[in-house]
This record gives sequence, structure tokens and C-alpha cells, in this order.
Amino acid sequence: MRVFAAVAALLGAVTIAAPAQAWEPEPAKYGVGEQHNVPVQMADGTILRADVYTPVNTDGTPATARSRSS
Repeated sequence: MRVFAAVAALLGAVTIAAPAQAWEPEPAKYGVGEQHNVPVQMADGTILRADVYTPVNTDGTPATARSRSS
């Protein structure tokens, strides 16, 4: 029990002494391309219109490959 108390006290002291750092996101790798009112024909011939959102590169060209984790 004494070992547990000592470890808990040490961890508490380290946690209090460590400065808090705010999390910041990485810069965006992709943007979002939008197409509005795209016609989609159903099996019965009814046409619905949809907004389509796709990933694009930062220069606006369509993203063609899956991103790999670094």
C-alpha cells in the first residue's frame, strides 16, 4: 500500500509540475469540392437532385489517391 501511495504522489507531482500545452491541429491536407443539384435517376425513373461533396487537393484538383498515415 505504501508503494502505491508513493507512486500516486509522484505522478500527482509530475502532473502538477508539467506545463499545459494546448492542442493544435495539423494544416489541412485536403479541401472540400462541392457540386450542387446533381441529378440522380432512380430505378422507377424519378429524378432526385443531390449535393455531392468530395475531397480535393489544396489547389482545387480532385483528390485521386487515399492518404497514407505518416
